[in-house]
Amino acid sequence: MKPLFIPRFLLLYLCLQGLYTVYLSSYKDASDVVTIITAKCVSALFKEGSTQLPPQQDYVLLCLNQKGILRISEACNAISIFCCLLAFLFAIPGKAKDYLWLIPASMSLLFAANLARLSALIQIKRFAPTYFALFHEYLFPASLYLLAFAIMVFWMNRTKSQTP
Repeated sequence: MKPLFIPRFLLLYLCLQGLYTVYLSSYKDASDVVTIITAKCVSALFKEGSTQLPPQQDYVLLCLNQKGILRISEACNAISIFCCLLAFLFAIPGKAKDYLWLIPASMSLLFAANLARLSALIQIKRFAPTYFALFHEYLFPASLYLLAFAIMVFWMNRTKSQTP
């Protein structure tokens, strides 16, 4: 790995997180578009699912049978994890054509894994609420970071095999 990796990663990460923070601040006391889309996609996985946007709140209320079950906030949309992953991918130089397929594939994979995580959290909250905090705060976030790490390892191996 080149010695420029760490400064390049940190610069890219701080820039992406800064842009994301500016994006979020433009919503003040309301949910951002990505969070709303995430919540609507999760609710679509349940035939009795729906969403509500409480006024002047920064979350979307996910409902089952018209009863609120889960608050989905910006922390639930996995964009922060994607910012970290994107900074890592660009910190290690690769071919442009590889970036063109890997970035959308990675984002899609993280989004799908996040939807599965949120769906599982709903089921845990419904049927085993005593385990909700454990899964919500520790196990499921770790699984998303582990997926991002696996993508990073894949990228490192791919770029290493392309280096002369």
